[in-house]
Amino acid sequence: MTLIQRLIARLGYEIQTGHPCLYDALDIASSDVNPQSYLEVGVSDGASLLTVIAASPGLSRIVVCDLWKPVEGGSGRGSHAHISKLLEDVHYGGGCWFLDGDSRTLLPTIPPSPLFDLATVDGNHSAEGASSDLACVWPLLRSGGILVMDDVDRPHLRAVWDAFVAANNVERIYELNDGANWTAIARKREAA
Repeated sequence: MTLIQRLIARLGYEIQTGHPCLYDALDIASSDVNPQSYLEVGVSDGASLLTVIAASPGLSRIVVCDLWKPVEGGSGRGSHAHISKLLEDVHYGGGCWFLDGDSRTLLPTIPPSPLFDLATVDGNHSAEGASSDLACVWPLLRSGGILVMDDVDRPHLRAVWDAFVAANNVERIYELNDGANWTAIARKREAA
């Protein structure tokens, strides 16, 4: 049983666990960078957020951005209230700021300081939306920070990711493939 499956079982949550490579990537990235601050675009039901919280004992600042569309089944998962309760249930004691709406308009409103240690892009899955999310998140990530992008197995997202890496000071760390999904992980190189 994976870390996220154990945590979900302990809490009694009904959360999708269909992206094991994303959760493994976030667990590895969190262990690598030990984030104090985390930005997540595309939160859905909170499984990836739980993974980062569980693997990051020093985490004290979270910013999450989502349209908060209910997850299939009408269980209330994928809502602002669900994420707030989830944070309460895991006894997360830091700050959490919710950006409710379209990431293309909300991400540019995040102040450029302090910078984030870890960021995940898993929101708008159109080429335009993913490209915008990457462009907005990148300046908010500190040098040495880690960026995770899910679903790069989709050809249009692969093209966005490859173009982003080629145009920026990115160190590809690795990609994980769980047979159905690919997740890419990269580090922002130190400024020259």
